[in-house]
Formats: sequence, C-alpha cells, structure tokens
Amino acid sequence: MDLPNIVCSLVTVSPDLLTKAHDSIHEFIYIAPLSLPPGASWHEKSAFLTYHFVAFHQAHRSLLEALAGYYNTAHVILRSVLEIVQKAPQVDEDFEKISAAIFDKIDPLFSDSELRKLIPKPKVIVWQLAEWGILEPYSAGEVYRIYRKLSAEVHVIPDKTDLGRRLLREKNIFEVQVIPEELTKYLEFLHKIMDISIVIELNILSDWIKQSRDNQELTKRLEVLKNLELRNAFLRLSALLRN
Repeated sequence: MDLPNIVCSLVTVSPDLLTKAHDSIHEFIYIAPLSLPPGASWHEKSAFLTYHFVAFHQAHRSLLEALAGYYNTAHVILRSVLEIVQKAPQVDEDFEKISAAIFDKIDPLFSDSELRKLIPKPKVIVWQLAEWGILEPYSAGEVYRIYRKLSAEVHVIPDKTDLGRRLLREKNIFEVQVIPEELTKYLEFLHKIMDISIVIELNILSDWIKQSRDNQELTKRLEVLKNLELRNAFLRLSALLRN
C-alpha cells in the first residue's frame, strides 16, 4: 500500500487543496439521495445511479494511488471516472419507470463486434451531451480538453509514465517516490473532474431537484459547494433550485 509514501504526501501537499479534492468526491455521492423527491423511485434514474456509485469508488481509488506516488495509474483511473459519468444514458418514455432497462436494449452494442463499431468516439459523446444540456454550464470544448489531457496518461506518453516523471527530475527511476508538484497537479485535476461530474449529476437529476427545491438539506449543499470552490456545480445547483 506504500503507506510511507501516503504519509509523506499528506504532509507535503497543500492541506487545503487535498481537503477540497477529497471532499469533492464525497459531495458527488451526497447530492443524489438528497435530490430524491417524495413519491419518486430511485429506479427512475437507475441507469445513472448504477454508474454513480462506480464513479465514486473509482475516484477514491484514484486519489489513493496518487497519494502512494503512482501518478500515471491515478490519472488513468481519473479518466475512467469522467468516462463513467458521461456514459450514463438519458432515457425516454419507455424507460422512465426503470431506466436501467436501457442496458438490455444496448447490450448488443458491446457483445457484437460489428455493432461495437457503431459506438461513438469520446469527442462525439461529449458534443452530444453538451447538445442535450448535460454539461451546462460547461462547454463541450472545456470538457473535451480535460479529457484529452487525461488521455495522454492512458496512452503512456513517455514523460507521463512514473518512470519518466522521475527521470525528468533526476531521481532514482526504480524507486516509487512522492513528487509534490505532480501530486499538486493531480489534485487540481481531481477537483476539476469532480466539479464536472457533479454538474453532470445535477443535470441528469434536474427534474428531481426542481421537485425538491424546498428540501432544506439539498439547499445546504450550496454553501458546501461554494466552500469547496466547485464553481460550476454551485452555479448549476443554484439555478435548478431557483427555477
């Protein structure tokens, strides 16, 4: 588990940045249950909520890898978090009661090699989500630029490997070490990814939130989002509660 590295990371990185990044992960998981209006069933959003829990745990795993000094692994998992929350499908009338039923319909896309070719590229998915209003107030360009930066880690560009990172700093390349500037950049990325994830969450749950605008517990999250400097998540929740 590289506990010595984790301890080293905790004492060398900015406590404020670390707290904001970590707590943002938890804010992502808190909002969904607070958004559930009286009389509604979580099954209506089960297609999203299935991914919701996976994304939460992946984000936590990513943070632990970064604290241990495995920055490439942390970024790869972080891209996975962004992909997971963007994959949550929007459902039409046929799926309003149990939205996870959509998985039965799209399963052939993943099990048939020919049909799998029809799955759109990430850039197309991002632009489509923006057109549906799922990224508001983010633009498709902003989200895709972040996705592309994370993709450099996935495609193991030499200086994005952990060995490459240590080589550039003339450190022992075979020893996993804490690199404060890399951890700081990672935490800033994590914070931004969670802001995007919460925005997507809010937009998918927007009809619930509009029905729950008198919910004081949900209203309290505004102050939390503001304190965590999750700017676009704060703006989006403010707008949904106001409408």
